[in-house]
Amino acid sequence: MHFVEREPSQKRIDFVDKLKSNKILRVPGAYNPLTAKLIEEIGYDAVYVSVVLWLTTLVFLILV
Repeated sequence: MHFVEREPSQKRIDFVDKLKSNKILRVPGAYNPLTAKLIEEIGYDAVYVSVVLWLTTLVFLILV
């Protein structure tokens, strides 16, 4: 239930097929690994992970 059961190679194949379909993909941004996992479980087409967002979150957690 909490884990996607596809292999990484199958995820890559599915992503390439979606890119080739010329349809608009839903790709929300994730600011930490937990959010990325939730986005994957919800079923979005892909996840955008920004290093800047991740570092900002990390620095915030250190400073608080």
